[in-house]
Amino acid sequence: MDHGAISTALKSTPVSHVSGMVSSLHATGGGRLVAVVCVDGHGHPLMPCGRCRQLLWENGGPDMLLETVRGVRPMSEVLPDAFGPEDLDR
Repeated sequence: MDHGAISTALKSTPVSHVSGMVSSLHATGGGRLVAVVCVDGHGHPLMPCGRCRQLLWENGGPDMLLETVRGVRPMSEVLPDAFGPEDLDR
């Protein structure tokens, strides 16, 4: 998180992990996500589902880094043509 906090959560699914991480972000005063990795039980990267990618975009933006199965990628590559807060004013 851009204010220096590190969020870790152990949940059974990546969806609950990302949702919990975003809730924690807002509960601790906000900020932006800087980098995220979701892993399976063996520590291998998992690709977040579409809902989670949207939450990551909204709380990290296009420059937030996500570790994927193909390496670290900015959200602008993971979720091209994303809908974000700036689209609400259109």
